[in-house]
Amino acid sequence: MSSLSFDTNLIHEINLQPPTPTSQPPDLQNVNVNFSLTADCKNSDLIMNNINPKALLSRGSLAMQKKICRDKRQLKPLLMHLVRMGSFQSLHLRIPSARSPSVDGLESLNLNSFESVEELLQYCLKQCQITSSCIPLPSRKFLHISKSEENKKETSQLTVMQWNILSQAIGYNCDRFETCSEADLQWQSRKWKILYEIVQYLPLDIICLQEVDHFWFLESMLKPVGYEGKFIPKPDSPCYYLEGNTGPDGCAIFYNRSRFTLLSTSSRVIQVYDCPSNQVILICKFKCKFSDKVICVSSTHLKARKGPILSCLRDEQGKDILNQLQSECGSIPTILAGDFNADPSEPVYKTMRAKFSSAYCEALGEEPSFTNWTKREKEEETKQTLDYIFFTREHFKVQSVLDLQEGLRQPIPNSQYPSDHLSLIASFTMC
Repeated sequence: MSSLSFDTNLIHEINLQPPTPTSQPPDLQNVNVNFSLTADCKNSDLIMNNINPKALLSRGSLAMQKKICRDKRQLKPLLMHLVRMGSFQSLHLRIPSARSPSVDGLESLNLNSFESVEELLQYCLKQCQITSSCIPLPSRKFLHISKSEENKKETSQLTVMQWNILSQAIGYNCDRFETCSEADLQWQSRKWKILYEIVQYLPLDIICLQEVDHFWFLESMLKPVGYEGKFIPKPDSPCYYLEGNTGPDGCAIFYNRSRFTLLSTSSRVIQVYDCPSNQVILICKFKCKFSDKVICVSSTHLKARKGPILSCLRDEQGKDILNQLQSECGSIPTILAGDFNADPSEPVYKTMRAKFSSAYCEALGEEPSFTNWTKREKEEETKQTLDYIFFTREHFKVQSVLDLQEGLRQPIPNSQYPSDHLSLIASFTMC
């Protein structure tokens, strides 16, 4: 058995050829590795054996995954390796991004002409009719749980949107959606439906987004109607390696500047056993202009894919998020919104619920039946609950939530809806 370095030297020692400008990412399918118990983030000893990391994550290896998850001595070094598997992508050349105002047509717009939310909404609707075969999905109704006192609305109410908007580069190049035509996946069509979905529910106080790879478009369009935004990219976003990309995807937070003052912004590459992963969290502290209350809001997006091992990985990411929020927010009222890529049966959900309440579960008595409904080529149709708005239960009371399934007739994205995730909205009273 031979020890191998965990860093990029690993590629050379297992005889993978250096990439060329036209090469594909190095193929790990035939690389068999196991892990010594002395592995650490900076210098893991990988021992040649008969365990294949890529095959190990396949559905056919569930029994082995469960066995490894029960043995922390095996699980820890394996997770430490998996969080860095994304770095293998960086060994082949990134494709230059096409980021420029012309990509979004911003140079031809007079953004100052949008003097109201209604004007922007009507402009989005007009552009949707021009660029697509269908108008966007009509607004869904709110399910009211309790009525807040009218005179407290200005000072104590908080309305939060959570939405994974679907990265343009990933959705167009990789996802193979059966229910959305190529024309409807084009950015010139999708961008207006994304914006329409947000604007039709304004005024919102906070908007938390994931898979944002056109931040400057959203920032430019929302600023005239009173919103400022912050963005943090993934360190090794898969968008970097896709044709037509406009830069990395990441997490964003927009806030209503008429109601809130931004006090501070921080971000973190989420850790798994002190190893940096390819997922991030964006944290913003705000002061309410009406009540002087300070709140902490965060947007995050955890590792995707199913299986016991990646479920354990997400749980470790969740623990790191809780530690970071405790360090940065302490006892401040906190909202945590994101795509957790985990249904309520996963450990990370239980980890989050130990600290936070879930807005939809609080309002409905259970989580929604799905927040993600997709049909991909050569795959079964799937409905999953992956997205959540968590909150510190001692600081907020849920008043209403947006109905998720109203009006949906087929998987998403489709000609009417631009993402594979539904937007969530929760309205709170701050205690």
